[in-house]
Amino acid sequence: MVQLLHRCSGSKDDFICGENEFQKPMLEVIDLEPTNIIPFALMDIEQSSTEGNLRGISRVLMDELKIPKDDFMQGIFLVGGDQLLAERVRSIQKQREGDIPGEDFSRVLPVLGAFHTNMNFKKMMMKMFLGDKSGRVLGSLQNLNKKLRRKYIDEKAGNYWACVDFTKDAGDAVLLGLIVQEGGAKTWDEFRGKSKMGEIRWRQVVAAVSNKLRYKHVSNLRDEEEDSRDRVYENLLLFVRMELEFRCFYKAIREADVGIMELVLQLWAPQFLGGGGTKYGPELVELRCGMLCEWDE
Repeated sequence: MVQLLHRCSGSKDDFICGENEFQKPMLEVIDLEPTNIIPFALMDIEQSSTEGNLRGISRVLMDELKIPKDDFMQGIFLVGGDQLLAERVRSIQKQREGDIPGEDFSRVLPVLGAFHTNMNFKKMMMKMFLGDKSGRVLGSLQNLNKKLRRKYIDEKAGNYWACVDFTKDAGDAVLLGLIVQEGGAKTWDEFRGKSKMGEIRWRQVVAAVSNKLRYKHVSNLRDEEEDSRDRVYENLLLFVRMELEFRCFYKAIREADVGIMELVLQLWAPQFLGGGGTKYGPELVELRCGMLCEWDE
């Protein structure tokens, strides 16, 4: 949060954080191992059909990687791609059910690609928080987008990177508002002044903002009397929480932090299901079940 404030103000001197406010986390450094990269030859194989995917995967496993048939019958082979590839692999398995072991594709497990999952989570966010095209819905992304006169965005996230940039700025704006509020200030200038004087208790501010971003907090707000509820505020809290999850997963992809990726995917499976992600939701549930109890180590 302090880094966000530094970036927005352009000066590190405006926001003073005491030395004892936060302790540096203990990091466990793991030994690095070089990734084994195997270049494949070009394949003149159609990829837009179930049969083409069957030929392509078979060629990679059998011809390129030269996996013995006995190993292919006993091991588990993860095949990453988008949700359409997962559907086609399952179609292959259904067609070949009961065939010779090792040729029935039962040991090939489709896994959603990390970037495809991240991209579809952003699309779901746009669908949930965009609002109508007029931008008249207060607190909607379309409303904010029109005020800022940014690039056109739609619920399908057609211009994906424009949506990523916009939701990042929108998420930062909500976070700044929460920080100023919890800092006991009414305006940005007042907050900067209090920080310069060392009057901001950062640990308390961070704890208070973090508490508001818990899903349980919004659930409690929804239990209040209808007349006292602030739906715009509730939706903004949910939006910034999802935006932070998106950033966390994106950073984990770049840094190959599979532990964080697994943690975020635990949260995303029910969110995809609840948010109308009828394709990615079941895939993530199946992935989670496989990791917990179905796949051998």
